[in-house]
Amino acid sequence: MVNNPINNGLIMGGILMVTSFLMAFISPEKYVLYSSFLLFIIVVIFMIKIGRDQRKLNEGILSFGEAFKAIFLGSAVAFAMCTGFEYVLNNIIFPDLNTIRHEQMMGIFDWMGEVVEEASGEDITSDMEEAKDSITPEMTSISLSTSLYNFFVRLIFPGAIVGLIAALITKKDPSGV
Repeated sequence: MVNNPINNGLIMGGILMVTSFLMAFISPEKYVLYSSFLLFIIVVIFMIKIGRDQRKLNEGILSFGEAFKAIFLGSAVAFAMCTGFEYVLNNIIFPDLNTIRHEQMMGIFDWMGEVVEEASGEDITSDMEEAKDSITPEMTSISLSTSLYNFFVRLIFPGAIVGLIAALITKKDPSGV
């Protein structure tokens, strides 16, 4: 089925939201750790689909600029949906995700401390504890400001950067270049 960029963006956003919900429902710990990777794969696949659909709508011809505009527009729609849902998921549906995220961050600090101590031979336990104490649960939670920041970051990567690559893959100039 051939869709325009907005429809593809709505479909991609819906798939990202359903995937996020299912991951958080099945295993909140795995969701916090791995959701970005899985969602990134979905985004890349849909970016290429958006470009191919746009090329079909243009009767097989698609310039790089037109491909990028279509891909970026569809992705922006999906990122807005997914980012808004991420806030709802983390603060209303599964508020424990913020706690899990904070606990995992503290575990990463413990692991990093062990690696540094092993490599350097120095005892940095007190420094690591001080660093851990400075990170509050609010710093690792998904707030409105964090969500807005995440949306703009997603517009850059993967939106613009991966979008440029997808546009290169899907473009087809009439001259065959």
